[in-house]
Amino acid sequence: MGRSQYRAASDHRLAQRYELTNILGTLSERFDTTRRALNDISDRLFSLGDGSESVERLLIAKPSE
Repeated sequence: MGRSQYRAASDHRLAQRYELTNILGTLSERFDTTRRALNDISDRLFSLGDGSESVERLLIAKPSE
């Protein structure tokens, strides 16, 4: 599904306008690698601290006053 979405995005007029066609096409062609990389980034970003914080708590945390 992800592969087909990147392919569809590469064919979109805005991808052409902003010169993203080749990038999105490459992401589609290499989707397995892309997915693993995006999952790794996500894991790293949501593994702040000692891991005791849940993603939900981080997303709804209120700024310090």
